[in-house]
Amino acid sequence: GAGLAGLVAARGCAEAGLAVRLVEAGDRVGGRVRSESVGGRPLDLGAEWVAPASHHAVMAEVARHGLELEEFVDPGLACWSLDGSVRSDGPVLDAADQTELDALYAAIERDAARIDIDDPRWYERVADLDVSMSDYLDRFGVAPTVRAHLLLQAFSLTGADERRYGALCLLHEIAEFGSCAEAFSGEDVRVRGGTAGIAAAIAGQFGEFGDGMISFSTPVVGVRVVSGGRAVEVTTVQGTIRARVAIVTVPVNALLHLHLDVGLGDAARAVVATGHAGSVAKAWTRGDDVPQPYRSIGWPDVPESYGVPTADGHQVAAFQLAPDADTYAAARQAVAELRRRHPGARFADEVVVHDWLTGPHSMGTWCAATAGQQAGLHDLAAHPAPCLFAGGDVSRRWAGWMDGALTSGVDAAARAIAFVRDGTHLPVRG
Repeated sequence: GAGLAGLVAARGCAEAGLAVRLVEAGDRVGGRVRSESVGGRPLDLGAEWVAPASHHAVMAEVARHGLELEEFVDPGLACWSLDGSVRSDGPVLDAADQTELDALYAAIERDAARIDIDDPRWYERVADLDVSMSDYLDRFGVAPTVRAHLLLQAFSLTGADERRYGALCLLHEIAEFGSCAEAFSGEDVRVRGGTAGIAAAIAGQFGEFGDGMISFSTPVVGVRVVSGGRAVEVTTVQGTIRARVAIVTVPVNALLHLHLDVGLGDAARAVVATGHAGSVAKAWTRGDDVPQPYRSIGWPDVPESYGVPTADGHQVAAFQLAPDADTYAAARQAVAELRRRHPGARFADEVVVHDWLTGPHSMGTWCAATAGQQAGLHDLAAHPAPCLFAGGDVSRRWAGWMDGALTSGVDAAARAIAFVRDGTHLPVRG
């Protein structure tokens, strides 16, 4: 796959002198990074946000390729909607609710502090917390508005229904960021011109290693370990490629479409069979007469919405949970909610979306592990050569982020190089 993980893995192997073939099912590079012109400006239909203080791999690629960043303009006072009640003229919570929310944040941070993010099997020490987010919050018995506020803040990190994603998914994020406050507000810049610029810049280096390094429109059908574990065969719609090692960067939810004869363990097979819970529609639509700068947040509908000025008017991004995996229905629901929330504004019927949820190359949005899946994700990431797995879904750090895809891809390249050169099996670190 030619997403960020596959691109940097291929680059690393080629720089080490290995013969590399990058096989991509689609007709472009980037994977779940996708930028398209909307209103005359490139906007992101997939991954978009970066936390500069935390996402060091992204920042390194930005610097390496001379890309520019732009900061989100904080409007100061956002429009809030919790359970249908809209506020834009003051605090959304009263004093008692705010006190309860502060106590909830403190309790969550105590649980997150139990996670050792440098331990590959960090989840084993917090098995008592490996429940759904809904069940986890039930333990605290907080007021409905406080619960809704927490779920709203957690949305950008998890992107799934709280009854489906695991509490460890959020707690690990908070452990990485260091606090709830940083986790809920640290990602505030994006790549000028769209994040697809990162993928294009990496792929632009491939000419240094010879023509034909990437094969587009070549879906993989299956991967099979052969020669007693010393080689691998990758079967595509164009034929079979035999290699010393394969790095599979297909999103976890799309692995179900592959025939994997590589010796996966039970936990890894279970993850492949069920997939993670990430299910979000991200829609862009034109918004006229919206407050500027504009930001609108709420729960349960349209947890996040923000605006970007373009030559063709103000373009508004709206996120909507899609538990039924229907991107277009969720997009329509999002526009209807924006109209209810902002009666003085006008939102176009036309939306620009990409269907990440049913597209065969993704089958979901960013990774939101369900309860009990951490062991299987670990086993996928740690699977030995000659078949390695990499990508943002299985990364050791920043799972679900562009940074995780990059670090996982770099690490997979190092493991592949060691195996090809002398049969060494390095431990997974990315």
